[in-house]
Amino acid sequence: MDQSPLQVACRYVEHQTLTVNGTVLVVGAIEHVFIAEKGLREDGSIDLQALETVTVSGLDEYYTGQRLARLSYPKPDRPLSVI
Repeated sequence: MDQSPLQVACRYVEHQTLTVNGTVLVVGAIEHVFIAEKGLREDGSIDLQALETVTVSGLDEYYTGQRLARLSYPKPDRPLSVI
């Protein structure tokens, strides 16, 4: 099996046990991001579609991502624009 084209290395910060169901929530700090060159745009942003990544929903449903649009950063005095 090939390695993931996007890897995130985290450092443990803390954990909390949720009283609602006993689930342990782990909090980490991102220390490193490793990305295949084909997924890195010239401006430094990540192109997940170019990486052909897969996401999971729940325990057993998998999805491929398709980019809908890339929009400008929202500001109250400016309309959004496609970039």
